Amino acid sequence: MNTFIPILTCEESARLEKQLLENNEEKIWSAMSKVGHSLGQAILKDFSEIGSLSLSPHILVLLGTGHNAGDALLSANEIFKHFPTAKIKLLFALGMEKIKPLVEKALATLQVYEIIDLETALNSHFDISIDGILGMSFHPPLSTTLINLINQINQHPNIKFRASVDIPSGLLLKADFSYATGTAKSPLFEDVNKSIVGRIRFLDIGFFDTPYQGPHSFKEFLLLPEVLEPLKKLRDPLADKRKFGHLFIISGSRNYPGALMMSVRSAITSGVGLVTAFAPESLVSSFAAEAPEAMWVPFPETKSGSLALPGKHLFMENLHKATAILSGPGLGQNSETLSLISEIVREAPLPICLDASALALVLSLLFLY
Repeated sequence: MNTFIPILTCEESARLEKQLLENNEEKIWSAMSKVGHSLGQAILKDFSEIGSLSLSPHILVLLGTGHNAGDALLSANEIFKHFPTAKIKLLFALGMEKIKPLVEKALATLQVYEIIDLETALNSHFDISIDGILGMSFHPPLSTTLINLINQINQHPNIKFRASVDIPSGLLLKADFSYATGTAKSPLFEDVNKSIVGRIRFLDIGFFDTPYQGPHSFKEFLLLPEVLEPLKKLRDPLADKRKFGHLFIISGSRNYPGALMMSVRSAITSGVGLVTAFAPESLVSSFAAEAPEAMWVPFPETKSGSLALPGKHLFMENLHKATAILSGPGLGQNSETLSLISEIVREAPLPICLDASALALVLSLLFLY
């Protein structure tokens, strides 16, 4: 499986789906079944962020007429398998007259449900709502009736967890989690839609089992957890810690000490062999007591408690011991500190991870190169 998944536009995603599924109902149903299973499982897992689900959860399924509605129905059925006393309410936002045959097939999988109208939905409470009204192929403008329904569902005070299949309907219906099904569509990652899409989850159903060869105009990728699979094995019991790398962390400031400590603890947890932290000298004594597993180097600091440029020689003189560098968390925006990190990035011949405050350097470094 490809662990680097391209983020595609809706048009590119539609072409890929057409190529893979060939408008074949059997293949489309197989894909929908995979989505329904994965989506139901993901919703149950993500609901745990707000607590435990009751034994008889109330679930609202918002439905259109297309295959997104089928995905939503199949996910509700997956939840029902785990909670057989769940109360499933279906709201067909666009009516039932024009639902596609595979939506009818998905509806037939549900053993117990109730079809309700908007007024009933607004006067009920729900543990979970699943948005399957519109998918990536919708074309604005939306009808006044549908916009009104979306606005009222958005304002519903008694929905604990809001899930969206693929893309939130019309990019108007708010979600706590948006589940990208099969492909990750670019509207989910655009800044203008952040308040609508909420957290993003990618559900892999095998569309990228072979490397993607089509157009890719968004130029960004998802990195899947499977990329770490080669590391999931027992280490040689006779191996020395130096075999597993030496990470140099140059970060932190007096104003943001916690970010540096979290970076050091994360590095230690990751399994790296050695960690050396170059930290503002006023923090080192207390931090060394908190995380003695790391080696702490007192670094000259500015009057405001940020890393000072004259300390560069401390870092560069020891660089031959390192295999990688991390910088950014808790640095702050002190111009002298950013100049220090810029010089290190330009001169250090090692893999470097920039995060947090150091990301401000990325555009300037790209411009220089």
